[in-house]
Amino acid sequence: MNKRNLYILISVLVVLLLIGGGIVTWLALRPSDDNPNLTDPNPVGVVWWRPITNNTLSGDLPAGQPCDITLLNFAYQNSVNEIYLNQHVLRDVNPPNADNPLGFFGPNGLNYLVAPTRAFIALASERNISVFMTIGDDGGWLVNRTQFDNIMRGLRVYQSIVEDNEKFAGVQFNIEPHQQTDWNENRTIWLQRKIDFVEHVTDTYGDEFTLDWIIPFWWRESSTDRITHRNEENVLAYRAIIREADRVSVMAFRNTAETMIHVSTDILNYANQLEKEVILMGTIIYTGGEQSPHAQFLESGNDVMLYQLGRLPNLVAQEFQNVKISTAIHHIITWYNMVNA
Repeated sequence: MNKRNLYILISVLVVLLLIGGGIVTWLALRPSDDNPNLTDPNPVGVVWWRPITNNTLSGDLPAGQPCDITLLNFAYQNSVNEIYLNQHVLRDVNPPNADNPLGFFGPNGLNYLVAPTRAFIALASERNISVFMTIGDDGGWLVNRTQFDNIMRGLRVYQSIVEDNEKFAGVQFNIEPHQQTDWNENRTIWLQRKIDFVEHVTDTYGDEFTLDWIIPFWWRESSTDRITHRNEENVLAYRAIIREADRVSVMAFRNTAETMIHVSTDILNYANQLEKEVILMGTIIYTGGEQSPHAQFLESGNDVMLYQLGRLPNLVAQEFQNVKISTAIHHIITWYNMVNA
């Protein structure tokens, strides 16, 4: 064999190896044709950032924006069983008075806030989808609770005036003090403020609502983030939150079941000891820091994403038998756009 033919043969072999590697990677990520998750995926939750209004329900929106009914049907078709709805607009509730000790919604509030909220939750209930209120901020509530108190007052009033099939199933909290400008200099102070806030939420609302706290996966065993929790010193911050929560949602932003579990191992381990429910959350588009295809499902596509999420309950159960595991996606519009691009 002359040198020219040898070079051609080597080049062909290299190309075949590269193609073969790509196929192996694709096969590892994609659902097999006989996998039940391809046609019947496990239930999944979804974050719903856009507040519900009469306009979003009716479709009176700029061209190209899907209305809530379209998104709700999309969620139902993709086996969504929980929605985490950012209905912070309920904060526009009137303060208490002699006739209304909790507070009250006036005619405008009833028409423009309460009516679309109860209509949406009723429609979700018809599809066997529970709706949780999701609220959060950048840590400002830890030093000034006024806005938070207004939202919770509005939620309490709302729950008191609607039918059972129109009520929120619980509250999901996402407080992110790491967004504060002095986080790096005062990290421990902010973490202690957060744990104090978590305790306040439990003591004030724990008997009324299921409380779900979001935890970033980077709060884990190796962290030096230690605080005082209910007079116990030197407690890891993520453990304090798991103790307080009815359930925790982990921002496990990776694109395979194995890597989602890997980054969440310490949280899963402690939740397993306390027999808590854990929701492992993936994201369509990762917006925190440097973009990475390994942290998001955008490049994977819908079938692969649902397949990977569907594998999580069985994989987690192999190591953490006392954890009730669920999954969720962040968030509904980016998910819808990914499928309908």
